[in-house]
Amino acid sequence: MCGYFANLTPTKEIIEVSNQLNLQLPGEPARAYQRQTFNALVTKDNNKIQAQQAMWWYALKFENDEFKVDERITSFNARDLNKPLWKEAFEVRRGLVFATQIGESQITGKHKQQYLMQSKAGFALGCVYQDWYHPNGSFMRSFAVITREPNPKYAQYHSKSTPLFLPLEVDILDKWLSPGPLDESLNRYTQQAILTCDFDVLPVQSYQQLDSLLPPFEMLRD
Repeated sequence: MCGYFANLTPTKEIIEVSNQLNLQLPGEPARAYQRQTFNALVTKDNNKIQAQQAMWWYALKFENDEFKVDERITSFNARDLNKPLWKEAFEVRRGLVFATQIGESQITGKHKQQYLMQSKAGFALGCVYQDWYHPNGSFMRSFAVITREPNPKYAQYHSKSTPLFLPLEVDILDKWLSPGPLDESLNRYTQQAILTCDFDVLPVQSYQQLDSLLPPFEMLRD
């Protein structure tokens, strides 16, 4: 995953599942970039599902009276969930983000091609998160998007990994967000990357500008 996703237009599907979860999402469009804060990481705290601001970079450090990303540890994606950095978080601190776009890239020879993937229905990405406290009262929440081995369809646009997609189904999302060992019925989403929605894939020079002269490619759900 190359460090960009966005929830630009609330879809009927995202609105419906949010209402079923009694979740109030921010109304404004949101773009997310690694090393920056995102306004709607969804978590379950004290048995209440809510959206909060969080830094998209899991490992932080306290410097000059504030929390900052720790550049020594690349941590916007969580790949090997058995590693010490991710193991505890995956067991007890799972979150998710809703989005309608995701950005990827593929390098062929010396050429790097970016792709903007858009879903009309929207999708959810599985995450892990951490809360950071300092004795002076400072607090920040951080997160990483979980990635899996490349999905064969997805790999043509990004061959290194595929994000962990979750279906927009209230029962599945509620189980995912609940602290404690993951419900066994959700193992299929963590064992391999499953495309839970259809995508229109557009070759672009910038994720923010739809500057492609080519029509989008269709990538269908699994």
